[in-house]
Amino acid sequence: MDGLTARLTGKDKLLVLALMSGTSGARRALCVFEKQQRYDLKLSLSTFLEMLCQNAISPGNLSEPILPRPLVCLFPVAFKRNVLSFLRLVNKVLPQTRVVQLLECLSKDPRQDHWVTALIGQLQRDMGSLRDVPLYTASCSQRLKMISERLKDTGRNEGWANLLHRNKTEFSKWTGRFRKAEEKEEQLYDP
Repeated sequence: MDGLTARLTGKDKLLVLALMSGTSGARRALCVFEKQQRYDLKLSLSTFLEMLCQNAISPGNLSEPILPRPLVCLFPVAFKRNVLSFLRLVNKVLPQTRVVQLLECLSKDPRQDHWVTALIGQLQRDMGSLRDVPLYTASCSQRLKMISERLKDTGRNEGWANLLHRNKTEFSKWTGRFRKAEEKEEQLYDP
């Protein structure tokens, strides 16, 4: 991580460390940013966002071609998720041009993540540029229609409960995989 943060100032490094702190990274970064703002009322995230968009070469990753990419693309997926969630939390005080620039950098990342893509879309929606695009995919819409039809056919109020109970094993398999992935992610950040 030292190679990735070499260009950043001390305040920006604190934000990066907070954003790298697992699933609570966005909230931790918000706390860090608020504390920094108490001591410097003119503090802006503009230079931080600009630095994340500057091209850099991945340090020590020989498995990928050596091509300059935006610095934000060199960080792990958890950081990208956290930085986008953090930007949603502080969206009102951000320079929109810098946010758009960061979103463009992340959109061009060759290692796409569905959650990052969804957060990019949500930030674009927050800024007013994707109002006409639905929040869900066509396959999601089809699946929701099928579930609704099954529930409508039951004729009882507890339709959702019955459906979820029937799919409990499928749901528990999914949540188990999620917990395992989350534990692995937490282990990456714990010294």
